[in-house]
Amino acid sequence: MPREPSLRSANVQQAEAWRKQRAVPTSTSRLEEVAPTDTGDDSDVPMLSPPIATPQMFYGLAGEAGLEAAKGTEVNPVAAMGYYMTMLSAAVGRDLYLSVGNTFHHCRLFACHVGRTSRGRKGDAQGAGKRIRGAIDNVGDELGHHHSGGLSSREGLAGAIQDSKGEDDASGTDDKRLFVVESEFSNTLSQGKREANTLTAALRDAWDGSDIKPLVKHSPTHCTAPHVAIWANITPRELKAMMTERDVSNGFLNRFLFVWAERTGLVPILQRMSDVLVEALAARTRRVVRWARGNYPASQNSRRMVLSPAAETLYKRMYPKLCESNAPERVATLLERAAPYTLRLAMLFAITDETQEIDVKHLQAALAWIVYCSESVTYIFATEEDQAEHRKSSKASDDLLDWLQSQPKRRASRTAVSTECFKGHISKSRLDELLRTLAADGKVKLTEEGETGKGRRKTMIISLPC
Repeated sequence: MPREPSLRSANVQQAEAWRKQRAVPTSTSRLEEVAPTDTGDDSDVPMLSPPIATPQMFYGLAGEAGLEAAKGTEVNPVAAMGYYMTMLSAAVGRDLYLSVGNTFHHCRLFACHVGRTSRGRKGDAQGAGKRIRGAIDNVGDELGHHHSGGLSSREGLAGAIQDSKGEDDASGTDDKRLFVVESEFSNTLSQGKREANTLTAALRDAWDGSDIKPLVKHSPTHCTAPHVAIWANITPRELKAMMTERDVSNGFLNRFLFVWAERTGLVPILQRMSDVLVEALAARTRRVVRWARGNYPASQNSRRMVLSPAAETLYKRMYPKLCESNAPERVATLLERAAPYTLRLAMLFAITDETQEIDVKHLQAALAWIVYCSESVTYIFATEEDQAEHRKSSKASDDLLDWLQSQPKRRASRTAVSTECFKGHISKSRLDELLRTLAADGKVKLTEEGETGKGRRKTMIISLPC
């Protein structure tokens, strides 16, 4: 029987590096590679291999939980850590916040574990996290509500953490923390296709932290200021078959961190995490949650998190790359929330250190996760045809911008662009789409000059921004 490729040795090296360093290195080289520059033909090669985790990802308490969960098993530590982080993000509540402009971000994650049937080890990846959660006394009071029965509707989501309808209403709750495990994410995607079903819209509101208020006449169920985190499972075949263009374009799917993770090898006799270790991780988890929760739900948005000066400098440097993914349209759309997710992940790593200051090491760990998730999306969704079309469009954009740079006053007519820049080898529709995209991205400015009448038309001028 041919030997199956294994990442076991890589995971062992990662674990050893993590134990030795106990901090995240400062290199961001892999993030630089997410938006490749003109370095040759390597950027034209489709991503044929799945992403491989780096030591930077396994930071702090969450990293230790993921690595220990994978030890002696076939579980991918990335999936185990992702489950733990999502569970923890649900438990910390809405008292700690990070101000981004006029928006308050709380540490709230939506993540989706993607892997092939039987190879993804999706259930096994949750095993250690479930044991840690189960080892915490009064887990509902400590970590908040938990739901693993699937999602069906806006009303159902709101009902899980609904507002009280009066003093005698025992069905309501002030604690809006909810950790959802959706073992069949295909069910959620299917519900979104049903006429009049507003589940995906409700989930978008939940990620934003906005109120969930279904428009129903009888016995309305409202949820004010929800704090929901979701860990979902799906196979790549189901994901690509069930998702719709609307799910991509309306901002639903890009609210999820897609995590490609499959078994790391073949281990006939699996090891079980010791009860002593489970109890120790549970105690540390409870301590972190109590610190982070503060007086929630009695108080919200009372404790502001901030970036350290060094972390702020790093984030400013990486921000353009987080916002402009050099990838085919679908992949780029699914990565549009890379910047806010970087901050949310950095918040989570800082929280595990029980500090309100996000330092470089927390941001570096977050960036490593963003790289991994970005590579997961590329691996899952970017076909060779998509990449070929993207390369063609990127080259046309670069050619036009370079040509405009060489023109007097850095401007030219649409006719000149067609005949001189592209030598007539571009269709009207393709040029229109190219100009529309560049204008939307603020890379060119479109204006009209001249007068109309007596058979004359205004001339479209394309110019570079000042």
